[in-house]
Amino acid sequence: MIFLTIGYGVFVGYFFWKVFENSSVLRDHYTNKIRGAGLVLLPFLLWYIFREWNVPLLLWTVIITLMGLYDDWKGLDGRIKLLITFLISLSVLFVFGKTLPINILGYQFYIPALNEIFWLLFLLGFTNAFNVIDGKDGVLLTTSLTSLIFLFLITQSDFWINIAAICVGLLLYNSPPAKIIMGDTGSYLLGFIISYGFLRNSHLPFEAILLVLFFPFVDTTLTFIRRVVKGKNIFLRDEEHIHHKITDILGDRLGLALIFVLNVLGAVLSYFYLNVGNYLSLLFGYLVWVFVIFMCYRYKR
Repeated sequence: MIFLTIGYGVFVGYFFWKVFENSSVLRDHYTNKIRGAGLVLLPFLLWYIFREWNVPLLLWTVIITLMGLYDDWKGLDGRIKLLITFLISLSVLFVFGKTLPINILGYQFYIPALNEIFWLLFLLGFTNAFNVIDGKDGVLLTTSLTSLIFLFLITQSDFWINIAAICVGLLLYNSPPAKIIMGDTGSYLLGFIISYGFLRNSHLPFEAILLVLFFPFVDTTLTFIRRVVKGKNIFLRDEEHIHHKITDILGDRLGLALIFVLNVLGAVLSYFYLNVGNYLSLLFGYLVWVFVIFMCYRYKR
């Protein structure tokens, strides 16, 4: 099955590229590349979700994909996207929020209202965070790939490994220099699906989940703080992200390779922590990320 889904990503990714190659419909104004390649993921997701008869997830997936696609096509105000993702996150919590614990350092607790707010912010934050990191070729897909494989390892559900396989196929066209980019269609869709996957496994220690998702978490957090401090619009794009700094120093391909290795390291150490319970492995993963980020922000163009 996994080879079929890799082939699906390769074939449909190529078809998407050729269909829009000479069109301006999904052309990105900044990079002149074809946006919206995340649409390739939708048929598989709909088929799998429909097969499981998960009607709420089906609706959320369709809505967030349509939102991203419209943004890739026409453009959509950031405040509207934030509102839509907030309403989707709120509806997810309405369906599942009463049963979601918070597990930190081996202590699992449930406090009415606090847990719901915590997981609402988690789902809303990471759905948007995957959009924030989609600023360089291949970064979104490789980051998503490590999270998806981690979800497969802890759940043993072929749903996650097959989405990962499609991402592998799409990397053929999304690696630098990319022919197609995932766009808001792909970033919001992957961000939501991955965040939803971790939310449904909220029994896991949060410190382990956060290490797997540390790159989108810290990049989005620092971006928000930077723009607020400088008095900039938090919804406008810039080129001061961690992935921009890494690729400025190492180049697009080596920079992407480093980000991928760091994400893999975080996922491996997190999985090791879950199975062995060694806090030092978790601490080492965080320290490596902090060191890399510190060195990035010392770098001046």
